[in-house]
Amino acid sequence: MAVSQSSTSQSSAGMPVWELNIVTGENKWSAETEALYGFAPGTYDSTLETFFNRVHPDDREIIKRKDEEAFQTGNFEAEFRIILPDGAIRWLAAEAEVFYDELGNPIRMSGVDRDITEQKQSQT
Repeated sequence: MAVSQSSTSQSSAGMPVWELNIVTGENKWSAETEALYGFAPGTYDSTLETFFNRVHPDDREIIKRKDEEAFQTGNFEAEFRIILPDGAIRWLAAEAEVFYDELGNPIRMSGVDRDITEQKQSQT
């Protein structure tokens, strides 16, 4: 699966980028994204199951709902928590664009995650 031009330029800038093949469920992550989610370089297995296992249980439905909305609107935006292997909780903000086939079916989504933990903690 080729990474989109915008993802390539973001990755070169050190941004945590990802690309989901909606048809196959394969979820490619940059090294920065792996690190953000607490994976050692090259150890993320590119599955949605592994991704969802990192998402806080209370936020999994939010992600699923935002995915469905994005397939209709073309844009994904969500704030959610992840749980790192050491038990630490981190807040992320994700933004992505959905790409469609010639029939208008969503086929891939390419995006970036940002760590907003400090921002969230300062709001409390």
